[in-house]
Amino acid sequence: MISGSKILIVDDNPEIIEILADFFTLNNCDIHKALTGREALKILDKKDIEVVILDVKLPDINGISLLNTIKENRPTTAVIMATGYYDPNFVVEAMKKGASDFLLKPLELDKLMLVMMRVLRERKLLIEKETILHNLEDKRKIEVLNRELQKKIKELTTMYHISNKFNSINIYDDVYEKMIQMVGDILDVKSCGYYIVDNDNKELVLYTGFVNRDDKELVNGQKIAMIDDLVSEPGTFKRHVIKDNRIYLPLVIKGESIGYIVAETNGNGKKNNRLEGDAFILKLIAEKASTYVENRMLYESLFENIIHTLKSLIVAINKRDLYTEGHCKRVTEMSLLLGKRMGITEYEMDVIKVVGPVHDLGKIGITD
Repeated sequence: MISGSKILIVDDNPEIIEILADFFTLNNCDIHKALTGREALKILDKKDIEVVILDVKLPDINGISLLNTIKENRPTTAVIMATGYYDPNFVVEAMKKGASDFLLKPLELDKLMLVMMRVLRERKLLIEKETILHNLEDKRKIEVLNRELQKKIKELTTMYHISNKFNSINIYDDVYEKMIQMVGDILDVKSCGYYIVDNDNKELVLYTGFVNRDDKELVNGQKIAMIDDLVSEPGTFKRHVIKDNRIYLPLVIKGESIGYIVAETNGNGKKNNRLEGDAFILKLIAEKASTYVENRMLYESLFENIIHTLKSLIVAINKRDLYTEGHCKRVTEMSLLLGKRMGITEYEMDVIKVVGPVHDLGKIGITD
């Protein structure tokens, strides 16, 4: 897949360089190493490097400046930026300068492999484009390649926006409502809704939705017939179905469909490239949403376990000192009233509800 690729690893941390070098060596890659920006430029002058894995912070040259120099002198060399912290402004600037992708440290080798495979495919397109531009023999192929590159850029931009929107969701937001809002923000569809499956009546029941250009509103609880094409075999869900100008996409968690995104497009009902393109974006949103829902389920399960433990501690405190039971309850109630008067956040109020009843936990350990 990436065998034979010429890779330059630039990082001021020798341990990171050696870990990545061992990983790529196992995949039969030609590895070059640099601890500074100047060392990297010397190697780039002498070697035909295909991919550069570039750290943002180097002891001599800023990573963005080095990226700019590389893309000016070697436009077909792919550059993957690596950083220890997430900064949206840096990501935007790096993409504008020509970075192929960015990864957060510590690097996940499985994810790095997928990024490398994609970056090498895109580099082949760039090289082919450069060759055609120099030869000026096939204008039509240039246009096709340009469209492909523009499509890739649009896909990356859309993926970035989707990730950003999901990262901004807090624990009090309705994930399904936010998911449907994203569809409306990103896609030009007539309507979209998230539906829960009613297997007994073979219907889809609307949980939340919107309408863009239609007098008819979507009402929560509204039902539509569940089409036969949604399930290919018992327990097996298709990736998506396009029928009667609608795209049906299952939201799958651990192999089970918990509901469907149903988007009504503005097309003529035919299965064309536009509908498939919309389905691709819906899949990106659905995959992110399913991951987020699964993580929230895990979080809520852990939270319930913590609450159960706290309740056990409260019982222990009350048995140790009956006065403490009323005292802790009064302190909690007064703290909540004070917090409400101060206008603290809902999250901070929840913290008070948890810690107030157990603030005298130390009494358990005090002898009579």
